[in-house]
Amino acid sequence: MSVSKLYLDYAVKLHAATAQSAAAVYVDGVRAASLNTGLRTMVEAGDGEVFGSFGSLVAGAPVARFTSVDLAVVLAQVGFSGMLVNSDGSHPGVELYFRRMAQGGTRMSGSVNHKTTIANGLAVLRRLSARHQEAAEVEVEVYARSNDGASPIVYDEAAALPSHNAGPDAVWTVGPIDVDGTTLQGIESVEVDPGVQVVSEGRDSDVYPTFCSIRSVQPSIRVRTRHLDITTSLTEDGLYKAAGEVIVYFRKRAEGGTFVADATAEHISLTLGKCRIEPQAVEGDPKTIDLLITPWATIGTSAPIAVSTTAAIE
Repeated sequence: MSVSKLYLDYAVKLHAATAQSAAAVYVDGVRAASLNTGLRTMVEAGDGEVFGSFGSLVAGAPVARFTSVDLAVVLAQVGFSGMLVNSDGSHPGVELYFRRMAQGGTRMSGSVNHKTTIANGLAVLRRLSARHQEAAEVEVEVYARSNDGASPIVYDEAAALPSHNAGPDAVWTVGPIDVDGTTLQGIESVEVDPGVQVVSEGRDSDVYPTFCSIRSVQPSIRVRTRHLDITTSLTEDGLYKAAGEVIVYFRKRAEGGTFVADATAEHISLTLGKCRIEPQAVEGDPKTIDLLITPWATIGTSAPIAVSTTAAIE
């Protein structure tokens, strides 16, 4: 026997619960996609026997993950508050494809690909990051839930790819960070942790979860810069800023050129609520300093982070 089939990533197909009548939304530029079924078998033993004599499936908790450079689509569809995945029968919630390679060629055509459909569940943002001169990436997790006790995921091992022109057509990278009118300099990397805590529960001895919800959202942002003297403005105890005074940008690249003009409303911005900026570790050679930014909400008026996918850099 030998290997005769290999598969790669493909665009992820989304149907948000609030747009069932609309056309599908595709997340392009997928760099990595995976599925963990979370299946667990229990084997029972007794009567002093050496070996277990009864086995059964007792639990499953399928979670799909994917990483993409398609920041605007993911932030618009999923964002920091998550996206309810809900099928109405004609519009499956999330479709995850694995694209088959061609022996002696490139990619196969026809109904030869692998597809996993998650009809119901919850999609949440897990990471948004960018490094100097590299494409920014966003990571999403999709928690599957069961409506009727059956498996919440369905495989199709002879699937045709959807009629879609896959491939990234927009890329973002590290942009400026505005702190109350002052631009941070020498930025090496930015990593946003959405801090989403998911509750995925089942009872009555159901094998699969039947309820998914977001318990809390406590985001944080880590910034690494070469300019150690940023501490002169932050002070040793860090710095408190009011809502709207800190904006983190991801700058859009221009195809065939460098960057889209700052004044063009195609960049991505994260406008923070009230927050603290704290200097963390100083390390490396040459030295870098890590900054931890922790935003929080203003009661009744704003979330910790407001996202714009059509921002101009000011």
